[in-house]
Parts: sequence; C-alpha cells; structure tokens
Amino acid sequence: MWNAVLGAVLTASLWWLVSSSDAYLHNFKKGHGKGHLPWPLDVFSNTRHHNVCESEECKETAHTLLTSMDMTVDPCEDFYTFTCGGWVKSHPVPPTAPHRNQFDLVTEQLDYQLRGTLLSVQRAVYLGATSLNYVAGETEQSDILEEEDSEGELAPVRAAKQMYRACLDTEEVERQGVSTVCELLTQHGGWPMAQEHWDEGQFDWQAVLVSMARRLGLFPLVLLYVHFDRTNTSRNVITVDQPSLVLPRSMLVDPATYSSQLRAYRRWIIDATAEIVKDQNQNVPRSKISIDAFDVVEFEVKLAKLTSFDEMRRNVYRMHNPMTVRDLQKWTDSAETQMKLQWKDLLESLFQDINATISQNEKVEVRELDFMFNLMKLISRTPKRVVGEHSLRTVSKQRILN
Repeated sequence: MWNAVLGAVLTASLWWLVSSSDAYLHNFKKGHGKGHLPWPLDVFSNTRHHNVCESEECKETAHTLLTSMDMTVDPCEDFYTFTCGGWVKSHPVPPTAPHRNQFDLVTEQLDYQLRGTLLSVQRAVYLGATSLNYVAGETEQSDILEEEDSEGELAPVRAAKQMYRACLDTEEVERQGVSTVCELLTQHGGWPMAQEHWDEGQFDWQAVLVSMARRLGLFPLVLLYVHFDRTNTSRNVITVDQPSLVLPRSMLVDPATYSSQLRAYRRWIIDATAEIVKDQNQNVPRSKISIDAFDVVEFEVKLAKLTSFDEMRRNVYRMHNPMTVRDLQKWTDSAETQMKLQWKDLLESLFQDINATISQNEKVEVRELDFMFNLMKLISRTPKRVVGEHSLRTVSKQRILN
C-alpha cells in the first residue's frame, strides 16, 4: 500500500503546517461538507506554478493519492483512515486471500499479462489497477503462455507454457488425485501422520532436509541459498537464514488472538492427511491424526517464536554475520544438544551435482545467529515424529495447494 503510505506522508506534512491553527480546525469541521478537500490541499490544487508536473504519469499518481484518502474522516480522530481509508474501501480483501496490498495487485497484473488476457473494465477496477489505460481496458496483452510452441523459442518460455498447460488440465489433475503427493512422501521416508507404523529409528532429519531442498526447493527448518556477498558484490556466498512460515508469524506467535485461524489450519491438516491415508489404504484413526495435527501446529508455534520479526530484519548490520563453516558448527554445537546439524555434510550434499568442494574454511553468511542456536535446542526436545511431520507437511501443503 505504498501509494497510501506516500499519501499519508504528504498529508502529514501539509497538516503540520496548519496544526497550530484552531480556526482552521474549526473551519474544517464546520465549514466543509463531506467529500471536499481541506483548505491546504484545495489551495495547492488551484495554484499553478511553472514547476508543477503536468504529465499523464503525474496526474495519474496524484489521482491515486487522492482516491486513497478518505476526506470524510476527521484526521484528528482517525489519521490512518483519513489517509488510507479510500484505498481500503476500494480494495476489499478477496474471500480466498489473507490480505490485499500493492504487491498483490502487481502480481495479478503480471499474471494476466503473461496469460495474454484482455481484462475487462470491471475486472481491472476490482484488481485496483492504477494505470488509466489499464483500467479502461485499452492495452491489449500479448499471448505469451497461450501461444503454440514455436521453433527456436527460449527453453524457459517453452517450459512455462508446458507448466501452464499442465495446470489447466484439470481432468488429469483429478485423475492423479493425491497419488503424486503420496509418492513424494514415500520417497522421503513417509509422512508419520499418514502411516500406521512409522519407524522413528529410520528417520534421518538431515537427509530429509537435503532431499527436500535438492528435489523440491523446500526448506522447512533452515533456509539455504547462494547470494551476493554484501562486502564484495563481485562474489557470491552461501547464505543461511531462518525459514519461511506456513502462516503469518503474527498469527503463530499469538495463538490466543488467532485461535480460529489456527483451528482452521489444524482442520486443513487433518482433512489433507485423511485423504492421503485413504489413498494409501492405511488404517490410521482420525482421532490419532487430530492429535498429530495438534502437535505439528504447536511445534510451528514454537518455531515461529524463534524467528525474528520483520522490523528486526531491517537492520542489515544485525543480519551480517560472516563466518566459516567451522565457526558455524561451533556456534550451533554450543547449544549442547543431542541433535546436531552437521553443516559441512549438509552443504556438500546440497552442492554435490556441481562438484563444489566445501571445506571447514568455507565462508558463509548467517542472517539469524540466535535462531540457529535456539533451533538446535527446539529440535532436541521435540520428538523425531513431530519434526518429521512438520518437515513433510510442507511437501503435502505445496503439492496439494499447487
């Protein structure tokens, strides 16, 4: 909601200029009807200066800022609604989405551009498109994903077309059911929640992490990726970070406030597991699945509480922790737990296809030092079954939802 935020900043600046005038506030409350601009904005809107931008882009931006505000609200009573109320009213959260913001709008616009669909005026307005031409439906998009394959086209484009067609083939998706999910789960040792007999002794959580990262790009406990070195952007460095969470962190760390959402999440886990149990002809009582689902959500709540909130992660100095693999190993081992993550073995397994040599002196960038330390403690006091249920639940979630 960057436009609304920018509008709030601009309006706050104007309001500061007149905040000391009691007569102004009186006039605003008594002398202006609803929907009229307060006098500072009215003055500026009727003033012509040689340096005022008159381009279509500037007019479009000004229109967006003004429509994002709600002039019927007294800013002294509710400043947020005054500056952002218009945007909130014109962009209701869809029933299938948890939130609505500018990033959602841009993503949806890009999706439609890739698909090659000409949006109707009604659809464009619903999406909150900011471009005047886009809202009017005057800009026709090119057929990228719906075009036939052509000789010599780029491999990524052809792959995207194939994926798009596969997603549209609902008959094949329904025919396969959850069989592909079950196959993936079996390849990773099986989902404990969906098995009558699950051997905890055969579960190697580090091997599962490697397999999920290499084959599926999933990181349920630790996020690993290669990124440019912040101290020398001409080279890259292995980066270790906290993982993404299934639900927003704000929900998981405050289960009392978001109890209904967590109950719905548990029901989803139970229903998804029941479908997998049915497909695999297992005899797992629903009561047992319910207990396991409760344990998984409790573990994810504890995991979320170990992560840093977004405001903390804005401090780039706090998140800049270069060290060697040896130093990282010493740091996590200092948690003095029975369960230990062997970082050198983990990294070697992840990069084995490119013949990369990972030594104890390999430099890594650790974004969240405290998280890595506390993660070892959490895993050590958590039953292997629950760790496996959480890790493999990310497989079922991604495949079932996608």
